[in-house]
Amino acid sequence: MLMKGHKRAALALPVAVIAAIAVIAPAGAPAAAAKSGSSLVVARLKMDAYSPGLVAHGPRLQSPKLTKGKLYVVTVQGTVSFYAAVDYLQIQKPFIAFCGTPQPAPLFGSAGGSGPVSNDAEFIFAQPISAGTCNSVKLPVAYPNFQVNNGFGWGHPELLSPKPVLRPTANHAYSFAIVGQGRRLGLELVDPDTRDDYGSFQIAIRHAIGSDCTNGQWRAFALKRAAICAGDTANTQGTIPKLPKAKPLTIPQGPIAHVARDSDFPTAVNAQLPAGVLGAAAFSKYASVSTTAGSMQRAILTAHKLQSAAISQLGGPTLPSITSTATQFPNATSAQAAFAALATLDAGANAPAGTTAAIAPATGVQGEVITYSGAAAGVEAIAYAGNGVYALREIQTAGGGPVSTATTTTLLASLINR
Repeated sequence: MLMKGHKRAALALPVAVIAAIAVIAPAGAPAAAAKSGSSLVVARLKMDAYSPGLVAHGPRLQSPKLTKGKLYVVTVQGTVSFYAAVDYLQIQKPFIAFCGTPQPAPLFGSAGGSGPVSNDAEFIFAQPISAGTCNSVKLPVAYPNFQVNNGFGWGHPELLSPKPVLRPTANHAYSFAIVGQGRRLGLELVDPDTRDDYGSFQIAIRHAIGSDCTNGQWRAFALKRAAICAGDTANTQGTIPKLPKAKPLTIPQGPIAHVARDSDFPTAVNAQLPAGVLGAAAFSKYASVSTTAGSMQRAILTAHKLQSAAISQLGGPTLPSITSTATQFPNATSAQAAFAALATLDAGANAPAGTTAAIAPATGVQGEVITYSGAAAGVEAIAYAGNGVYALREIQTAGGGPVSTATTTTLLASLINR
């Protein structure tokens, strides 16, 4: 039904669920021990929207065991994207437009990088469409991608609020009502393909207190009477924890627009590397052929004060293996110096295994062409322009199409000029 991230049908609810979740650390007292003067918090968690694998069910988070019949509150804060970052900058097929008002970056970081975001735990406030017009899309709209499982199957939990919440809150934080069932609470983020997602949620699970029962909020716990809620929380006191300081990430997003994308190779299979912009450490993990080369690359990027970087990787039965990178530095001087070091690295420690590299001046760009021969035949064009360094590497594969210095350099020039 839904395939690669940027080729999803907008607002289609998947039948499979994939989650990318990491536990930070449990906090406070055990679930049964929150009395007056003790911490209300059962656990603090981080849920990353990004996961590198494509499986029917990704890893799912479990809370500590929640006491049967006791009332709890799950507070979720953050913003995420379910679409590749480039879709916000230049729409790709099958989409024709991006509707709504995305926010410029997630509130909290992610292994998937950074870029514009369009969802939080309760609403979708921006989305691409594949037909019609944006006027027909009523945004924001409630979107139940955040789900829990309390022993009765997965579903979106009941919102805990004294009045209806009709649009995203200013801090993108929401509290949900949970009744303990003597077991661990499961949490997940619904998405059939998390490989191009980014952004994360900060989650706190705490005991409910008396104020959670006021103004009709007791109904969110599916209780028959307000007195039941008041009785359950009568001896549970404490201070509701403050929300994490949330400030959208400020990493520059320019490189996203300058790497190869599916529309450049319509028959390509996208390797779905992190779709957002990355820092030096995360980028070097994906843009190097070995741990040693990655350490060297990271040192170069750090020394020249990398601001952000992006990467894409494509291939297919009739295509070579294609890796495209873009990096941004504070100024042209830093970019030119980084280019010289990175070109040397790509012809040495970061060359494909078993190859010999030959370097020659490039035509049409300020840079060089590296020709690889030996165990793997291929070509890489690497160039600098303004405060950026850009590279496009194509390696021959069995049955793949030909590798051409001229076409590689021409495509790199077009990527730079986007």
